[in-house]
Amino acid sequence: MTSTVRTPPVRLALLPPAGGPRRIDGVWWPRTRDLAAELPALLTVLAARWGRVTHVTADSDMWLAGPPHLLHDNSTVRVNRSGREGHRRTICLVSPGIGRCDLTVVPPGTA
Repeated sequence: MTSTVRTPPVRLALLPPAGGPRRIDGVWWPRTRDLAAELPALLTVLAARWGRVTHVTADSDMWLAGPPHLLHDNSTVRVNRSGREGHRRTICLVSPGIGRCDLTVVPPGTA
């Protein structure tokens, strides 16, 4: 008997691709404060638009402690946590040769 584990869909709203850089590309509603558990699904969804993400910078106050690296789709993703003002309630994902995706993060548990 095979068991299938279904992952809930990523709660994400992206702005349409624009002709130039902008500060925020969309909004992400993670379900928990465990960044290592939440990131893989987000990276998978974003891959179609931003390709392979190699670096992530997240608000250190929003997330539980976690590893500085994450293995995703046979690649290592570097995870930085920042408490600086510019990173409050945001996550920045960088894809070499494509650019960056900046998302506002709605804290888990928000109605």
